Amino acid sequence: MYAIQTMRSRQFVVSVSVRLSSFPVHTPILSAASFELEVPEVYEGIVSIRSVAREPGVRSKIAVSSSDERLDPVGACVGPKGSRVRTVVSELRGERVDVVPWFDDPARCVASALFSRTRFSRDNRC
Repeated sequence: MYAIQTMRSRQFVVSVSVRLSSFPVHTPILSAASFELEVPEVYEGIVSIRSVAREPGVRSKIAVSSSDERLDPVGACVGPKGSRVRTVVSELRGERVDVVPWFDDPARCVASALFSRTRFSRDNRC
């Protein structure tokens, strides 16, 4: 996959060199790649996307962690006034995106995913 950036917008061109039948339809590659292109901390490896769950066209839940204790991984993905995640939402055509913190404890991780406060969609105003 690679991105083409023009002066007005960013477009994705998906190039798959493996058999498409080996991937399920709900594969979260597009959600993770969108965040990698939009969030410099993810691209540099400071913030890691640990898990992605996706219902295509409906919602995505993305669990993130940071290798730097001083950096809030959710805040880095959301961006100032929601600008970064809003761009990802528009690239996913209005799909709801929840960015939640990753915990090594499965119970805390599930609880944060179920009760996320950072939910964005195309019609959210920040």
